[in-house]
Order: sequence, then C-alpha cells, then structure tokens
Amino acid sequence: MSGICGIIYFDGEPVDLDQIQKMVSTMAHRGPNGIHFWINGNIGLAHLAMHTTPESILESQPLINANNNLVLVADARIDNRNDLTHRLTCKGFLHTKNPTDADLILAAYECWQENCPEYLVGDYGFALWDSSNQRLFCARAPFGINPFYYSQNGKAFAFASEVKALLALPWNQPDLNRNRIATFLGIRDWDRKSTFYDSVQCLPGGHRMSILAEG
Repeated sequence: MSGICGIIYFDGEPVDLDQIQKMVSTMAHRGPNGIHFWINGNIGLAHLAMHTTPESILESQPLINANNNLVLVADARIDNRNDLTHRLTCKGFLHTKNPTDADLILAAYECWQENCPEYLVGDYGFALWDSSNQRLFCARAPFGINPFYYSQNGKAFAFASEVKALLALPWNQPDLNRNRIATFLGIRDWDRKSTFYDSVQCLPGGHRMSILAEG
C-alpha cells in the first residue's frame, strides 16, 4: 500500500520540510514509486507511491484541483469506478474518461463535500486540505484496511499511515498506553480509536473527521 502523512499548525507556524521528511523516512518502504511533498505555509502533505493497480501508475499526488483550493493525499483503491465516473461526469465534476482513484476522490469531495465517503466503495484512507473552508478533511473506508493514525496537541495536528511516522515528531513521546494494552489483552477488544501509545490515535474504519486550521 502507498503511504500518506501531513502536518497542520494551528498558530500559523510554517511547516518545516525536514519534519515531513523525517516522517516519510520512517515508512519509505511505502514509496518505491516516488515520494512527493506539498507545503503551503502552515500546511504540509506528503505522498509515498506504491503502484498496485493500473490506474495508480498514472497518479500524481499530492493532487491539486483546477481551482487550486483543494489538495489530496490518498492511499486508495476505488472499486465502483464506472458508476462513480458516470455520476461525477454527469454532474460536471469530472472531465476525463480514465480518472485515477485520486481523481475520483477529489471530484467526489467537490461534488458532495464531507458526505463524499458515502459514495466511495473500496479501500481507502485519505486527507484533503480545503483552503476555502480552512479545514483538513480525513476519511477511512468501513473495513479499515488502509491505516490512518493521527496525533494532536494545542499547537498542531499530524496524520500518517503508520504510528512510527508520528513518533518521529518532537512533540510525540513513545509513552505506552497501558489501558490500551490491558484492553487488547482482555477477552473483548472493542477499542478502535486508541493505540499502544498515549500520543497517537487511530481513525476507526468507516469514520471521518474535519480539522479546522484554527484548531
């Protein structure tokens, strides 16, 4: 699977490319087909490409829309491609006959905004920066195959495909979450949000969230 990660600073502090690169370096195995960055002031995103489908060979991420107000990074495989392509083309949000999975997700957001996951069938985890609304929209498919972890403090929000990428950030300490360990070892493990580290959480499968730039 490909990899994604990113940082948003609530206080307007510029994102340092070195920090994003440190995150990426911990999961470089996810990017054998290329690693690309997008940074704009206090927002930084990265995509690590691993081609697993014919469509993914044509992808270029982070993907920016024509109006330059949306930027997407996604680890995704969309299965209802034909139906989605038809719907979005008829509505005027898609203008190519052979869209990539990233194209479909971006167009779906343009069409349905935060309700777009309801129209996506497949495995995915993605984050999309919407500069018009000053929000980072994140979503994960119901089965939760593609991982999505995040951490947040009063100053920043960060996300990544792997926990160790978040632990590479200076404000995250590798302190063990003993309650989570105890729950995991119990007879029933219903906790889908916390991880084995206090500073890192998991976006459960089938969930979405929006992070406003002002925190």
